[in-house]
Amino acid sequence: MKKNLLLLSLILVFVSKGICQEGDKVIGKWLTADKKAHIEIYKCDGKKYCGKIVWLAEPKDENGKEKTDVHNPDKELAKVALEGLVERGLSENQEYLDRLEEELQIIKDKKFAPYFLVVSNMINWAKKEEIMVGPGRGSSAGSLVCYALKITDIDPIEHNLLFFRFINPERNDFPDIDTDIQDSRRDEVKDYLVRQYRHVASIATFLQFKDKGVVRDVARVLNIPLTDVNKVLKMVDTWDEYCTSKSTREFREKYPEVEKYGDQLRGRIRGTGIHAAGVVTSKDPIFRYAPMETRSAPGSDERIPVVGVDMEEAERIGLIKIDALGLKTLSVIQDAVAMIKENHYKDIDLESLDLADSKVYEMLSDGYTKGVFQCEATPYTNLLVKMGVKYFNELAASNALVRPGAMNTIGKDYIARKHGKQNVSYSHQIMKPFTEDTYGCILYQEQVMQACVHLGQMSMSEADKVRKIIGKKKDAKEFDVFKDKFVSGASAYISPNDAKDLWHDFEAHAGYSFNKSHAVAYSTLSYWTAWLKYYYPLEFMFALLKNEKDKDNRTGYLIEAKRMGIPVKLPHINDSDFDFKIEGKGIRFG
Repeated sequence: MKKNLLLLSLILVFVSKGICQEGDKVIGKWLTADKKAHIEIYKCDGKKYCGKIVWLAEPKDENGKEKTDVHNPDKELAKVALEGLVERGLSENQEYLDRLEEELQIIKDKKFAPYFLVVSNMINWAKKEEIMVGPGRGSSAGSLVCYALKITDIDPIEHNLLFFRFINPERNDFPDIDTDIQDSRRDEVKDYLVRQYRHVASIATFLQFKDKGVVRDVARVLNIPLTDVNKVLKMVDTWDEYCTSKSTREFREKYPEVEKYGDQLRGRIRGTGIHAAGVVTSKDPIFRYAPMETRSAPGSDERIPVVGVDMEEAERIGLIKIDALGLKTLSVIQDAVAMIKENHYKDIDLESLDLADSKVYEMLSDGYTKGVFQCEATPYTNLLVKMGVKYFNELAASNALVRPGAMNTIGKDYIARKHGKQNVSYSHQIMKPFTEDTYGCILYQEQVMQACVHLGQMSMSEADKVRKIIGKKKDAKEFDVFKDKFVSGASAYISPNDAKDLWHDFEAHAGYSFNKSHAVAYSTLSYWTAWLKYYYPLEFMFALLKNEKDKDNRTGYLIEAKRMGIPVKLPHINDSDFDFKIEGKGIRFG
């Protein structure tokens, strides 16, 4: 037994991605010497031990002290999730209880409970410290467990979001909960992780020589005139286009060394950086599992620990990865809400805002999007004006349609149907419940999955595989198997030819279909900023100016403030603060 424990102590990992495959057997369970951690070791295929060990994190209370009476993270997660459902007033709804039970069982089977507890601990600490956290990001917004734990603030049942888009029980991918934190206080969250788990490090990124960049790099070393380089690169986007395009032939013949050396450099590491959001944490020193180094933190002279591998390799090693991305918009919202309270003595509860306010959508549809999260980009503004958004589901659809390529394909049909210029039709009425909000168009990856389940008679796990295969077209053989299965199942409702045509549509729009969970989460942020701009323009414009460091963007906001009738006062030695401030009904320069 002592030998076994010694062996385990050398290879322990806080939480590992290397979960054993189905059929593996637990051959031993031990407690560490101090009885704090429950360890399981698996035997794979009856021949050898798995290389990854799961160490369950000890739950901690809100003061950071270990709960010595709790050793089962699955029970702890179920308890906290049910309490969260009670707090949100949903514990009497059987649909929510059934969904929660299903998700918790999958999380338990995959042994992911410690990860959810760690992320929940971090986010709830941040909220307790009045650090603004985003309502959700990515596919985690489709999880009711995340909603119950207050990791996200998006109700997945209300918005018809899928948990299987987040976790597929038939795949061994580790869940990825991305979190937006107000950028002005992100370092506090990272410091908390260090205090809580001691061993925390940022993740390295590796930049490669590729596409137009490698042409520029080689040309610079060879002292080729920059004007010639810029001229030729305006005509191409990729390396293959550069090597084959007629428009670059003259340049290639004049400077053949660019193609020669560029081809040798492509795919090689150009430089290193630090991942904008990702950190890894471990209960043991990270250097036991991966190389470590220190680098200067972005925008600071302070040196921070960095694990010397990229994100994918860190996951393969078994380190737990937490994504906490600094988002300026959250700092803007936080400052605006604080100033509203100071000026109007009102506490704004963003989660309780009416998402059906016609005045807010009218402002967006008129093109007054300056400062509104994501919507202020010119292509997005033009899309909103063209669409004329009236409801939240249309705002979420705009988040999907604004992506490159989508507007010129499925977007035309969507807008034509929305304005009554094209009939709304469905391949079969069975698809109406999950495509009605998008006028019968399939914009989202979740809709592809639902079509596979309800029309193609596939399981949700199979549907998620279809979503992934169609999007990346990884395995042609597996691709054909699922195509045949979909056509066979759908033929019970529609003709085989119509089923094949629908599958072809899935393929054609695969590059443009979007993650609905992310679209809903980020559209919520867009709506919050639009609401603040419409009802509290002075406080909102103040917060924008305070948090904007780019001179061109700041100039744009000053022009918008003037359009809205908000006086912007010049700096004054007696009246100005260090930064912008609200003075009367105007804004004073700092």
